Amino acid sequence: MPSSGQSMKSGAGFYNKNWFTSGCELATKLMGKDRGKKKNLYDEKRDREFENAKNKFEKAKSEFKEAKKKYQKSDERYWDEENRFHLNQDKFINAKIKYEKHELNFSLKYLRYDIEPYQVPIFSNFALIVLFPFLIFLDVSLIALLNLIGYELSNLILFIIALVTLLTPPITASMILRYPMNKARKVQVKTLGRLPETINYMSMSMYLNPSLNTAIEFASDNVDEPLSTNLKKILWNVYIREFDSIEESFLDFAFFCGEFSEEFKRALYNIRNAAIEKTKEGIHRALDTANDVILEGTKRQMEGFANSLTGPTMVLFSLGIMLPMIVGALLPLLQVGANSLPMIIILMDILFPGVTFLYAFHILGNRPGTSVPPMIPNPLSRKKRTLILATSIFIFFLGLVLSILWMRTLTSESDALIRSLTPLPVIWGAGMAVVNYAHRTSKHQKRKRELIMKMEDEFPDALYHLGSRIAEGKAFEDSLRSTSKTLEGTHIGRLYRQMFYNLQVVRSTLKDALFGPMGILSDLPSRTIRATMGTVIESIKKDASTAGATIIKISRYLRDLKSVEKEIDNNLSGIRSMMLTTGSIFGPLIMGITTALYLMLTENLSNIGPITSDETAGVAGFGAFELGFGESAPIPAEIFSLIIGVYLLFTALIIIYFCTNIRYGDDKVEVKVAFARTLPVTLVVFTFTIIVANMMLV
Repeated sequence: MPSSGQSMKSGAGFYNKNWFTSGCELATKLMGKDRGKKKNLYDEKRDREFENAKNKFEKAKSEFKEAKKKYQKSDERYWDEENRFHLNQDKFINAKIKYEKHELNFSLKYLRYDIEPYQVPIFSNFALIVLFPFLIFLDVSLIALLNLIGYELSNLILFIIALVTLLTPPITASMILRYPMNKARKVQVKTLGRLPETINYMSMSMYLNPSLNTAIEFASDNVDEPLSTNLKKILWNVYIREFDSIEESFLDFAFFCGEFSEEFKRALYNIRNAAIEKTKEGIHRALDTANDVILEGTKRQMEGFANSLTGPTMVLFSLGIMLPMIVGALLPLLQVGANSLPMIIILMDILFPGVTFLYAFHILGNRPGTSVPPMIPNPLSRKKRTLILATSIFIFFLGLVLSILWMRTLTSESDALIRSLTPLPVIWGAGMAVVNYAHRTSKHQKRKRELIMKMEDEFPDALYHLGSRIAEGKAFEDSLRSTSKTLEGTHIGRLYRQMFYNLQVVRSTLKDALFGPMGILSDLPSRTIRATMGTVIESIKKDASTAGATIIKISRYLRDLKSVEKEIDNNLSGIRSMMLTTGSIFGPLIMGITTALYLMLTENLSNIGPITSDETAGVAGFGAFELGFGESAPIPAEIFSLIIGVYLLFTALIIIYFCTNIRYGDDKVEVKVAFARTLPVTLVVFTFTIIVANMMLV
């Protein structure tokens, strides 16, 4: 959460550069004139009010500083100046909030984009102006090319092309105009779930040393962006004299964070209270309250998200997955001749998967972020990753070539089952290409991550045992050795034993032995274990009882964080299992039966001709409906099977992507692992269903 106050221009490294900022700068350079002309009257009035309030506040602050030098606290003139200072401070904060809360202005500052608000509509208008002629040129070129090769587009296809050409530019311009607000909202949502980790790190530091400055530095060094930079900016605002003290800057940050999370603001206030408490009991009580408040708030947020998923997920499941499957299942009963082929391809393989993915992506944007898993660097070199990619491309083209060669061997006398199976090599080739790349580029990271995550799961209990032994008066090395024996057979027990051996071999300070160049923790990917053990080392410099109590308290915080994560996972498990079952089992079953049903109807009805409603009205009571293919030749069974297979592959990928991100958040490694594990099941079920259904129906 960024604090309000000084612009992000107040320090190197605070800017984010991407395609959006580059586009705004380019559009302004080509179209923009003078900045003053781009600001409307509301912007000018808001800026003027903010500047006036700021000037009055600065004047009152200066006069109050002088009064503190001249008068005693008991003097009435001292209290007059202090009251005037607080009054102007409140007015300044309100004006600043009004200024900062201007949605576009705030979003740009929150995202740390080095552009002005007036540049965003310029970029939006620029996109609108450029896209219209570009799309018209593209449409004319496409139609001319198709006419040149002798393919005539139907009126329906021409209407769709015209509609896309007319709607794409204004929709794109609107998306550009709203991009900073939408992006800022998504970043805020993802940040909210990681706030307990921030409070936890601050509490660790405050237990050892109730210094707000040290706690902010420790937390900023151990949390992810954007929190890391925003915490550092609390300190930076003091360095550039935006605030006179860390306390003022910190409270300003906490007050501003209340716009997004009331619980985080209250937790920060308790952290501040701990810094000014005089007794150890008061400090511990304030820190406990801070952790309890933020944990309960996070639980409520994730419960709210899980409850809010019911409606959107049902819409995604019904309209994005079941409806296309029903349409696919009805295709054999409708008039789907060869003339309908382009429309069916657009509908099944482009429109349905595209809309489903966009809606799934929108739902995932509302998922609060949780603790980031251990960041395991990819051990594969760039050369090896390129080789894996090349192998995957080869697998796909091998399947494509096999399908083409197989189709070329078909004749009018070929068995129906054989014709329906000819697209399977290219479908399997595409699926296994994804599986090959996903598995081979993620298996090393996944294996190492599972080991680290097991250590982190065992770590709170191990930390409790360690703290108990230190509280008994044992030396740190003896405590490590006895704890490793107690936890023998666990991953964290082995880590403790390695730490003990390292302390025996490296005769230096504890910090150098564990975190130095030869330290066992120097390259451990777990940020939680490294940060906590660093705190443990600092704590044992105090007396044994204090160190032990501090370590035990930290173990409780870590255990509470783990319990929240498990509760979140349980809340979301029902939705994931339903979607995954549909994608890997029911979807392939329905599509496999659809393919066999289409093959049966083409075999039995293509030679009969149309059967109109006049002939069926007395039996079924249908309205004007024509069964069969009439004057149009049916779509070849192998092409129909290919269309259904491509749709199934896209749908399976979308479902796996959605379910994995619902569980883990934005985690590319877990998405790859899920692709590698689930796609083969989908392909096997689809293939088996086609074979069995064809044998039974055809």
